[in-house]
Amino acid sequence: MTVVRFQLGKLSMSQELRDKERVDPPLRIYLAGPDVFLPDAKTFAKTKKKLCAEYGFEGVFPLDPEIKNASELAPAEPAETIARNNEALMRSCDLLIANCTPFRSVSMDPGTAYEVGFMRALGRPVLGYSNVEAPLSPAST
Repeated sequence: MTVVRFQLGKLSMSQELRDKERVDPPLRIYLAGPDVFLPDAKTFAKTKKKLCAEYGFEGVFPLDPEIKNASELAPAEPAETIARNNEALMRSCDLLIANCTPFRSVSMDPGTAYEVGFMRALGRPVLGYSNVEAPLSPAST
């Protein structure tokens, strides 16, 4: 078993351990979170995928599948297509890492919550993180 240290939100593992622990084919990680709504989401995805590759994993981002002819689809069709595509992607992955940072409310993005539940229903491991540090309740302040 490899011990991985977390320091101030950064993953730390020696290159020797990374090389020793590589799996072929690499484990696929579904990278869930509201990052898909960022103006530069695809650039952000490339950064996350590169980080995964440095540790011997394959990062998979929800926007990876292109929706062809999206402008020609009926209003509900793009959402249905995105859901089907992402569920297929999740089924092809070994685990999920979720950005649980509050998004547009006091809690995680509802789409991310769905993805977390979907992967757990498949029996896959789920890891979560938040980019903000906040108390769990007002009573804990």
